[in-house]
Amino acid sequence: MSSKRLNRTAIALLVPLVALAACAPSPEAIAKASFSAEEIDVPLELFSKACLQTLPSLEQTEQVVKTQGLVLQQQSDGIKLFAAEEGKRAAIAIGEHAGKPVCGVAFIGPRDTKTTGQKFLAEAQKRTGGKFKEQFPSSHFQYAVHLKNSSLMTQDSRAKPGRMSYVFLVSSPVKRSEVDALIYN
Repeated sequence: MSSKRLNRTAIALLVPLVALAACAPSPEAIAKASFSAEEIDVPLELFSKACLQTLPSLEQTEQVVKTQGLVLQQQSDGIKLFAAEEGKRAAIAIGEHAGKPVCGVAFIGPRDTKTTGQKFLAEAQKRTGGKFKEQFPSSHFQYAVHLKNSSLMTQDSRAKPGRMSYVFLVSSPVKRSEVDALIYN
């Protein structure tokens, strides 16, 4: 799996959010669709249930996503995007690259990327056995870590006028020798 493929998955996750912003460009509409700092547990719980709790294989992700009330919105290049049909939008993407399953969540959230990222990382560490093994420097991701169970997790946050878009991805377990190819171009 190349970093281009991992980045493609992150970009695919942003598609529903971009469509949402295009349909509702007013600050009021963006605020209505965004998760506040107090509401961040909603996408966090979705990420935990759909992605982290279905590790190591991620085979049950689609089934879990459907039980959370999300519906298939788009499918292309082996990536399935699920989102709620109404209300605040958090999207889940599942896919497979080079034989390795990947799951992620995308949403519009608070501007405090560090606190938001740390909440997601703490949940991932709780669900995968403790402190991550190694953190990797990256100019693209806010963080990229090799979790204790050997899954790779990344945070990609992008500031746009009036909003902050987030994508958190986790892979099935990968060998340390495979990590560099997933992160670096």
